[in-house]
Amino acid sequence: SVARVEEEEAEWIEISKAARDYLLQNTDPDAYIITDAQILAIRAGRRVPPEVLNVSRMRIYTGGLSNQQLIEVAKRYQPEAIIFWERKLTSTDDFVTWVGCHYDLAVAYDDRHQIYRPRSAPDLTGIQRLDVDLERVRLLGYAGTFPEQLESGSRLDFVLYWQVLERPDGDFKVY
Repeated sequence: SVARVEEEEAEWIEISKAARDYLLQNTDPDAYIITDAQILAIRAGRRVPPEVLNVSRMRIYTGGLSNQQLIEVAKRYQPEAIIFWERKLTSTDDFVTWVGCHYDLAVAYDDRHQIYRPRSAPDLTGIQRLDVDLERVRLLGYAGTFPEQLESGSRLDFVLYWQVLERPDGDFKVY
């Protein structure tokens, strides 16, 4: 019915306004944004890298805009927000995974409309640095308190700090 369409449209407009307000409040005026809804960046006065001005489904599906290209653009421009909005960018599985590794979910208006912000670097002060490269990951170091003497069967509590260098082929296990 017409009333239901108007209700859905009003809801979409409110979500879009909320996203614009988020960008205005949480990103710098000269910040870059990667999104499949450029109108959000425009309304907030934020920039979109030229390489991703067109994120049409056709461009993605035909290989004109690959996962690797999206990742490289994100690395180069270091956007202050990545916005999944029109279900175009969510079709790029590797890019979505990369975003999940480097960005935190800031706002999820629903399962379709989501804004991610750059993940804060962990505070590594006070850790024992190791900086050991192991295939596609780096063991940065560890933190914990250790007794002067260890006894068989005693428990050690510590935290390992890892950095992903390249996407692993599968899950890694530490033992």
